Amino acid sequence: MRIRPSALIVKDNQVLTLKYSYPKGSVYVLPGGNLEFGEGLKPALERELMEEIGIQCELGKLLHVAEVMYEGENTVHFIFNCVDFSGDPVINPQETKAEEITWIPLAQLTEVCLYPAVGSALLDQESPIHLGVLKQPRL
Repeated sequence: MRIRPSALIVKDNQVLTLKYSYPKGSVYVLPGGNLEFGEGLKPALERELMEEIGIQCELGKLLHVAEVMYEGENTVHFIFNCVDFSGDPVINPQETKAEEITWIPLAQLTEVCLYPAVGSALLDQESPIHLGVLKQPRL
């Protein structure tokens, strides 16, 4: 099982995502990454944000926990609110295979292939913290 903390980073009503392209289509991923041995969720997320896109983020509360299951693979996602960030987000190709940073308008989160597929929950302030197992297309 993988544990993946990620950040919801909103600026001007747009969400920062990392775009990955696959043969079946593009996926827009909330920035974050996997824990290293002995790391906590927030320190791991802070490290990943600096390594992959060069920003420092003031992390706020845990927004959602969601599970994505594929055959032989299970990932638990912990999505934290980014209260504020410093630095200009830029892809570091030595740390990520993402093609580019894409800012997606909040209103369009449910129209793209977002990973994890939490667009509806992010828009609905009444959503529970634990979202259960998500129906996530595998590209």
